[in-house]
Amino acid sequence: MRQATWPQHQALEALDFNRLLLAQTLPLAAYTAQLQAYTPMHAHLERCCAESQHPAVQAVWREDLRKLSWLEADLHFFGLSARADFPPATPRILDWLQRTSQQSPAGLLGALYVLEGSTLGARILHPKVCAMYGLTQGGCAYYGAYLHQAPDHWMAFKTRLDQAVTQPEEAAQAIGAAGDFFTHIGELLAHVPL
Repeated sequence: MRQATWPQHQALEALDFNRLLLAQTLPLAAYTAQLQAYTPMHAHLERCCAESQHPAVQAVWREDLRKLSWLEADLHFFGLSARADFPPATPRILDWLQRTSQQSPAGLLGALYVLEGSTLGARILHPKVCAMYGLTQGGCAYYGAYLHQAPDHWMAFKTRLDQAVTQPEEAAQAIGAAGDFFTHIGELLAHVPL
């Protein structure tokens, strides 16, 4: 899946938002806007996965994959909540998640693959985020997902994924959805004011 989605992955990393984040020059308002933009996306994906009756999704999904509470904790730290006025990219990604869950549910695993994989990169970004905004008591829980257990968490997820997705059609759905999800996240981040 990594090789098949590499172009979309690189396109996402090349966005101004991610370049500024890595350079530790991202404005705080942009950081919190990302947290707000990710909140409905995580809420919807987590609900779709938890409610899915698809055997592969059920085999991979675990409650400890939820990250919504970390996003909400970070927003609460900054005195914010999820936005009611979403940018145009938000309804598109929510609609895409809903269609995927109904029409090709194995595709939900592609979206999970993208988000779980991002926890590995977040291990590098977490200390940068904390330093950039002087965060010591909160505000960076999402980027600190699983902390030092992130590699073990990723390997357990990937093992379940490899064991659950055995049919070529399901694998194609998951791979296609992962690529699409990278693109949707890129659209979300492109709407974050810098």
